Amino acid sequence: MSPDLPAAIGRSHPLPVVPPPEDDELISSWLDRIARFYGISVRRLLAAYGISLGKISLGAIDEGSAMAPIDLIAAMLGISRDQLVRRTIAGAYPIALPFLARHQRGSEGQVGELRYAGCSRCVEHQRVARGFAWLRREWLLAPRTVCQHHYIPLAEGGLDKLMHPVWVGFIRDGRWAQQPACQRTLDEVVTASGSPKAAPEGAVGELYRRMAVAQTAMLSEALGAYSSNAEQRSPVKAAAVVSDVTWALTRLNRMSTGHPIYDTFALRVIDDSLAPVSSRPQGPIALLGESIAVRHRIMAAAVALLSERHLRERLLMPDPTSIGEQFRLLLSRLTDADRVTLSERSRQWPLAWRDYLDFIFAAGLEPETTKPLRPWRGGGMRPAQPNAPKLPEAPSLLIWENSSAISTESTH
Repeated sequence: MSPDLPAAIGRSHPLPVVPPPEDDELISSWLDRIARFYGISVRRLLAAYGISLGKISLGAIDEGSAMAPIDLIAAMLGISRDQLVRRTIAGAYPIALPFLARHQRGSEGQVGELRYAGCSRCVEHQRVARGFAWLRREWLLAPRTVCQHHYIPLAEGGLDKLMHPVWVGFIRDGRWAQQPACQRTLDEVVTASGSPKAAPEGAVGELYRRMAVAQTAMLSEALGAYSSNAEQRSPVKAAAVVSDVTWALTRLNRMSTGHPIYDTFALRVIDDSLAPVSSRPQGPIALLGESIAVRHRIMAAAVALLSERHLRERLLMPDPTSIGEQFRLLLSRLTDADRVTLSERSRQWPLAWRDYLDFIFAAGLEPETTKPLRPWRGGGMRPAQPNAPKLPEAPSLLIWENSSAISTESTH
């Protein structure tokens, strides 16, 4: 053992003091707080107990895919192996594993390390209320791009082995981010650091609220946060429409130069200054492997497309006609195989929306299926007007109003 390590730390006995884990806290976040309690890095803390982060990543421990160090970490913390396993993502939310956001690696798009993210407002509230902050497991799930409490986009952090990855961004943006205990009021923190960010108002604020509601419903089953009664199933079925339209927007647009269909429906109010068409990824893309910024923009377009016309107009959506016309345009941009897939996925939709999709198929798609999309200044592409008969407005997605029955608050 290094002579400058605290005397309480050693492989022969557990740590004498272990701050308890917080609600839904990642193991890596918990270890980071424990290491800072003893004034050392996570790397040095684990090395004192025979665990090398050069061979095993914190992400693998968080996920539960690296079980070799679990026994050593449990012994260090003075808890049982089963207790620690239950705090991994695999142990707490086994159904949620396919939803984990990851970095892509290699030209073949293989998945790599986990993508860490967090809500800057939640983090600052934690520091004010508790004197420290932690990262939640839910923030690592790809469908979650907006905080369900504050209705602001999550921030993604870079991977750093010496501290929890996302703290790099928060420390850069917040003047008080490195304080182990915050003695200031929330107003003082906001004034001094410029964060947490306030939820946007107007059309964008309403869009983010709807995104948060839809994402909460999407994840409620994976996080085990709802029962099987009909009242709680209804918003989950409605969220399936959002999820499947998001998928459709990631597919290859055969009318353009290889970019996702999303380019047709990009929202100028949030996309214009963030990602010009030339810099967006080419489709089809795997949403789980994209950055939180890309996931956020595509899901925003899906929610806007499924919202009322007055909101689509305020969001500066290209050609904000009826949802039916937008759907017909979307379907015309899909390949035959993708249209079949979308039809099969729609079996999980509410009955009114399944019938509406069938109605659009029966009414006919846009006949000009070989005409390229025309570039539109300000982001996105201007779609050609369909020659098929006009379609009626779609049924309302009641999920926007009936959000009280769903929650992803952890019970673990």
